[in-house]
Amino acid sequence: MKPVLKRKIMQKIAEPHDWRICLNNSENHLRILQDSTKRAGWSQAGLAALHTMTTLGEAILASRIGLRTASESPGEIAALLLKQCDHPETEKQILNYVESVGRFHQAKFEDRGLSEEEAKELERIAEEFLRWGRSLLPLSHL
Repeated sequence: MKPVLKRKIMQKIAEPHDWRICLNNSENHLRILQDSTKRAGWSQAGLAALHTMTTLGEAILASRIGLRTASESPGEIAALLLKQCDHPETEKQILNYVESVGRFHQAKFEDRGLSEEEAKELERIAEEFLRWGRSLLPLSHL
């Protein structure tokens, strides 16, 4: 069941090449994530995982509807992706994304860093999100 949007999402027009830039940024964040995991930088890895998914969400929106969120808020990105993507895995991937944001913020709220287990789970989710998201992009046009 898709959530009902209660407020208007702030959007901005995407330039035709924006999705490529966002995809490149997402892949760069994934490399930072993987490097941080190897170096046991668990909190940095978690943050990189969120950036991987957020920038990929922006790439999907830019390529599919020519818009990006003006705030780059995870909640707004998630809502727009749910509204605009009809892929069978969309709801699962968006739920994982939103839960990942929640886990990261919970650790910050508790004034602690992420554990190794939490960081590796976020890495797994980010890699899965990237595979899913890339399937929605017009990669043959690169």
